[in-house]
Amino acid sequence: MLLLSKIISSFILPPGVFITVFIIFFILTYKKNSRKLKIFLFLNILVLYILSIDFIGKNLILHLENKYPVLKNGKDVNADYIVILGGGIIASSPDENGKGSLSSSAIKRILYGAFLSKSMNLPIIVSGGRVLRGFDTESESEVAKRTLIRLGIDKDKILEENRSSNTWENAYFIKKKYGTKKIILITSAFHMHRSLHCFKSNNIDTIPAPTDYKVDRDNVSIFSFLPDIHSMNFIHIGLKEFFGYLYYVIRY
Repeated sequence: MLLLSKIISSFILPPGVFITVFIIFFILTYKKNSRKLKIFLFLNILVLYILSIDFIGKNLILHLENKYPVLKNGKDVNADYIVILGGGIIASSPDENGKGSLSSSAIKRILYGAFLSKSMNLPIIVSGGRVLRGFDTESESEVAKRTLIRLGIDKDKILEENRSSNTWENAYFIKKKYGTKKIILITSAFHMHRSLHCFKSNNIDTIPAPTDYKVDRDNVSIFSFLPDIHSMNFIHIGLKEFFGYLYYVIRY
């Protein structure tokens, strides 16, 4: 019964409901003598289905997340700074007294950075500028610094890079402001490949410390082939990383 309810809900909620609509439309128009229409509808159903199942989205993210191992013991690593890349903020958030708060990905990066900083006794560089330039909002680095202080990190051990608007600029402005020191780089595991390219291309000696893993490592099941909105998000994230990496290779 649980399996049946899961299958039904998958096809009456987005994105599965769009597949259902296309299938119904395909059935209603099947007897019409329009080969092009049938091909068009079938391809739409197929593409939408592929883009909305866990099997595709999960494996795309796993491919990115498994590129670099976790930093198992930071105490055995020599570095000058811990760099935490911004992961997005909510510019005005009630739980922060009207100030910006970190997104879920950003807070995971910050928590891991705070842990490493305490265990390794290293200063932290938080990186990220204003999301909406020209508006009266905090930069990502300001919100990150305030959060780190609330987590017990001495404010004198927190440095800021608050001019960047993308990953390449994170690396460029950190290099410009703090030189070519050896760093431990913290960002979401899916984002690490693109980030390492940016920092190494700017001649910064970088040790990857991935965190914020998005998908589990369990086996494939029937649920892996049911439409799910989270799977669409995974595919969006994966494609964004691919095209972002390609853009940096071509642009810089």
